[in-house]
Amino acid sequence: VRAALGRSPRVKNPASIHTFPDHLTLAPNLPSIDAEALAGIRDLREGQRRLALETGIHFHANAHGGSTGICHTVVREEIALPGQVVLGTDSHTCSAGALNCFAYGIGNSEIASIWEHNEVTGRVPRTVRISLTGRLSASCTAKDAILQLAHLNKAQGLFTGKVMEFGGEGLATMSLEEQAVLSNMAVECNALTAVMEPTGSMLEYLVTRRGMALEQLTLVYPDPDASYDQVITLDLSAVQTLVARPGHPGNGVPLSEVRGTPIDLAYAGSCTAGDLESISMYARVLKGHRVSVPTFIQYGSEKVREEAKRRGIHDVLVAAEVQMIDEPGCGACINAGPGGPQKGQRAISATNRNMPGRMGEGDAFLANPYVVAASAVRGYICGPEEL
Repeated sequence: VRAALGRSPRVKNPASIHTFPDHLTLAPNLPSIDAEALAGIRDLREGQRRLALETGIHFHANAHGGSTGICHTVVREEIALPGQVVLGTDSHTCSAGALNCFAYGIGNSEIASIWEHNEVTGRVPRTVRISLTGRLSASCTAKDAILQLAHLNKAQGLFTGKVMEFGGEGLATMSLEEQAVLSNMAVECNALTAVMEPTGSMLEYLVTRRGMALEQLTLVYPDPDASYDQVITLDLSAVQTLVARPGHPGNGVPLSEVRGTPIDLAYAGSCTAGDLESISMYARVLKGHRVSVPTFIQYGSEKVREEAKRRGIHDVLVAAEVQMIDEPGCGACINAGPGGPQKGQRAISATNRNMPGRMGEGDAFLANPYVVAASAVRGYICGPEEL
């Protein structure tokens, strides 16, 4: 920034700016990491720390400079509120859309404009309304619903560059953390972002987990005469358990088509599946069992980790011989931590992306937390009903 501007950056509203050391927190421990990459990570961390000290922006690091959580998780837990515009230099910024925000990823030049002027230009995107009805079956999660929508977009391009607006009675049956799975993976549908209508579960989350009062919230609802590119109705009760074959999140097929496929390892975590509800799903399946392949679970934030320990969930996972990654952050999801498939390996993962090279040189199948946990026990892709 200094080189581009020819001076130190100015930040107009530092209280609204946040920076995180989450993406490469585990990379220095990788056996393949080289000195040049390590130096780059150190420079990045020092730059973040220095900028925060100079400008007053928030640097979400612990006392040792490590991560307090994945940025998208911490934004949901501590920062974003309904009615806000939330922008970040990461495509999964859209995750905050679960909180009734307009949140999307931007580039470095745009974020510099926000630092200096607290504003940015953009076009008004078109919107596709997704009306959810029914309720997911016991074996399905929001991951299956969004994998179905990603498959639909890969075939028809319905959401490309648009906003996915989720609403309907079916949305209200989901917890806020499950709604966040839908918003988080909007970019896997090639959408700009997603936004949720306010639901009782969202309000409960903000009141009980964030300590907000209802009168403090600016809730945004769609206009009665809103214009949509298309309106899609998705019956959640008809959603099947899906697994996305390697190569693209849109490669979802029914679990029955890949059941029995051997796996070498399992990974559970990321901004898609490192929240408390997902962690609880792993524990429900793994309780009383032991994994048969190397299995890694990484918490989305320190808050999630400490609550999992308080509830005894952490102990269940340890008893199942899961390799728990203590520091929350982005790891195998971006091939920057243990759990990603290396050359010749096949992994089952609860993350959001499985494009070639994303998690490593091997193959990654994407699935919901129940399937990931059950597959880790059996050593092949399967559902929890096999346990």
